[in-house]
Amino acid sequence: MGDPREPVTAVTRRESWRFPLTTPANYYIVSIYNIKFLIDSGAEPLKDVEADYILLTHWHWDHTAGITGLRNRVVCASQQTISTLSSIDNVMERVLTPLQAMGVNPYESSINESIMKEFFEKIKHIYSSIINAMNANEVYEFQECPLPSGLPIEFQPCPGHTLDHSCIRIGDYIFVGDNATIGESPTTIDYQAYLSTVLRILGGKWEYLGPGHGPLQDRANATIYFNNIIRRKNKRLILVAASLQEELSFNDLLYKVYRLSPTPQAYVPARTLIGYLRALEEAGVIEIDSSREPWVIVRR
Repeated sequence: MGDPREPVTAVTRRESWRFPLTTPANYYIVSIYNIKFLIDSGAEPLKDVEADYILLTHWHWDHTAGITGLRNRVVCASQQTISTLSSIDNVMERVLTPLQAMGVNPYESSINESIMKEFFEKIKHIYSSIINAMNANEVYEFQECPLPSGLPIEFQPCPGHTLDHSCIRIGDYIFVGDNATIGESPTTIDYQAYLSTVLRILGGKWEYLGPGHGPLQDRANATIYFNNIIRRKNKRLILVAASLQEELSFNDLLYKVYRLSPTPQAYVPARTLIGYLRALEEAGVIEIDSSREPWVIVRR
């Protein structure tokens, strides 16, 4: 017989989908000591979801849009996540970076950029709704989250996919958001930080991993996943380095590495390419000239 004082953790994974997602986004309902947590909130407005607390791993809309259907709830997140979702200007500063790298101005109305403008306007509308929803709920930073004492819950910074990213451990489960997207490679705005995050995750105390996309994984399968992802990402980083010239435009490099031109389909690969370039810049291999449109990569 198990110790009756041990918490009983029940985890339900649910999926949500909304344009322009290519795969469903997860959100989790976790019950422990009869307290219910919503880990992320998915890509669609949620209604009638029983949860005492909503915990957010990061600011991306496919993990936060669910709160647009919720009011007067307790929402806890990192200071960086809360700051980003406090104004549309803060969100747009982050959303625009991959577009700026590609030399795309979504505020222009040229025919060639009309598709990107439509994509940008849809995203902007979603984030405006999320910001309004944050103001309609009680929002706390993780260290001030009004949780009952004694809960086996831990919040830890896990940057990589985004700079504000957090991992949330509850009992034997760790929820890592988009630092793991089972079935595909997660985007990484900071690849060096991502490597450190993976090591911290694998060295942590947990038995089951909840990814931002895809099914729950036990420790053995999660270890295989991260091993494969790091191998693939290192291979891609080497390809980026090998494709460098004395000067190379971001778009030329985007095509060399991903065979993509500036389109909505290139937005996510462009984010990851920025992460690789920042790693190379930190290593002293290149300089990124972000004053030009598109960006120009200069080999040192």
